[in-house]
Amino acid sequence: MSFAQCFYLFSDTSEEYAARWRSINNTDALLTLLFAVLMNSVAKYALQSFSNKWTNATTLCVWSCLVPIFTGLIGALSPESSGFHEKLTVAYLGAVPVIAGVMLVTKAKEKDQEKLRKSDMYAPIIGEQPRHRGSVQ
Repeated sequence: MSFAQCFYLFSDTSEEYAARWRSINNTDALLTLLFAVLMNSVAKYALQSFSNKWTNATTLCVWSCLVPIFTGLIGALSPESSGFHEKLTVAYLGAVPVIAGVMLVTKAKEKDQEKLRKSDMYAPIIGEQPRHRGSVQ
């Protein structure tokens, strides 16, 4: 796919293609691009690495599904003059099943962890006191 994009980049000489590149040559577009790169790449992966220390990969993966929802809310709540404002549309109702799914998976994961805590196969999470076999809880 990227090879095809490189071919398209150097072979297409149409005015429409050049106009698309010129359209990002303004302050609002460059700030938006900078925000997207910093927040979606740098901040997201830094927070993900930090969070992975305190929770398991399944929980982290499920909760990462909420990133586009929070992005849409931030866009809707930002002032119109900022250049980041996005109107809420009916398409954002798609967030409802995503949020419901995250809640269901989180609840199921909590139940599984509670069962595991009560069993002898439990390995403590960072910060918890280790439990010795045969100890009374």
